[in-house]
Parts: sequence; C-alpha cells; structure tokens
Amino acid sequence: VQTNMYSAELGRVAGGVLNIVTKSGTNSFHGSLFEFFRNEKMDAKTFFTIRGKDPVTGLPSDAPQFTPKPPFKQNQFGGSLGGPIVKDKLWFWGSYGKQDLRIQRLNQTQDKTLLKDYNAKLNWQVAPSTMFSAFWFLGEKIKLGRPNTRGLGSETASHTRDQGGVYSDDSWPQGFLKLEANHVFSPSFMLNVKASHYNQGFG
Repeated sequence: VQTNMYSAELGRVAGGVLNIVTKSGTNSFHGSLFEFFRNEKMDAKTFFTIRGKDPVTGLPSDAPQFTPKPPFKQNQFGGSLGGPIVKDKLWFWGSYGKQDLRIQRLNQTQDKTLLKDYNAKLNWQVAPSTMFSAFWFLGEKIKLGRPNTRGLGSETASHTRDQGGVYSDDSWPQGFLKLEANHVFSPSFMLNVKASHYNQGFG
C-alpha cells in the first residue's frame, strides 16, 4: 500500500495505490471454500423501544415493546481451485465469490445488491528463463430496486429501477484482462512486459 512518493512507473496517480499479487497454480491441486451468513434473526434486539398495542386486547398499551428488527440478509460464499494442466509447464488458478445483500431502507423500501467476482489465471513456463501469464477479473454489480429519485431511464421518479451488466462498451472481454511476459537474461537483468484491457463499469 502506497499513499505518497510513488515510483515513476505508476504515472499520474490521484490517490492511494494497492499492489496485489494474485495466486497462481502449482504442480499440486489446491482449493478452498467459504461462506459467511447473517440475517436479522441473528442480530440482537434494538436498543430503542416503542409504545404499542396490547397483543391480546388490541388497545393502546404503555408497556414497552421492542421495535421489530429490520430485515437484513447477508450471504457471502465462494471458492477457488488451482493446479497443473501440464506439470512443470502450464498451471491454472480460478476463483468465484458472491455477496447477496438484502436490507430495508429508512423509508421501509427493500434494497437488494448482488456482487459477483470471477477470477482466472494461466501461467505458462515457455522456457527455463521465460514465462507468460494471463489474468482475467470481472467484478459484476447488480442493484435491484434502487430509488429512481431523478426519473432516470424510462421510469418516473416514483419508481425503483434495476441496474447491472453495464460496461464501457460492448467489446470483449468484459472486465479486466492482463497479459504479461517475463524473461530473465541474467541474475542482474530481467525484462517484464505487460498489456491490459479494462472494460467495466456501473451506470
């Protein structure tokens, strides 16, 4: 993580920089699975209380009652797998993750957000001193029931709208693609060449 004093190859940078190295496949198969689940039934009762109706008579009651917990559902799960395609020559690694978030807004309307992440990586040892790699990432965001306060699209401002699957253009591939080549000439001289294509957005 860098916050200032950037190196020259980063070019013009407006904020912090995160340098992340993704996993790669090896000569052994490795994988993982995970899930994180939460909903309102697992949450503690709210601190605030209200005065309501007696549950038996239906008449107003001064007895304190807990406010009902607002709907909240969060389910996050995914997995990864990596290993050899050709041992000592070609390896793969990939992962998938999904977050399903469902909440209730302050105006009591429902909000649903789906976040899907796809990752794939190939490494090819062309020669003892030369390696090629390809990396692809797609972070898909889907928003269901978003407030349409400005009347965007064909709906009026009083309606909600669904958003998702929006990219900067229709070209392939969608998401982020990086190709990289590394060649070692000597212990003190190495060449690294990268090319990338970015086609992702949310509107």
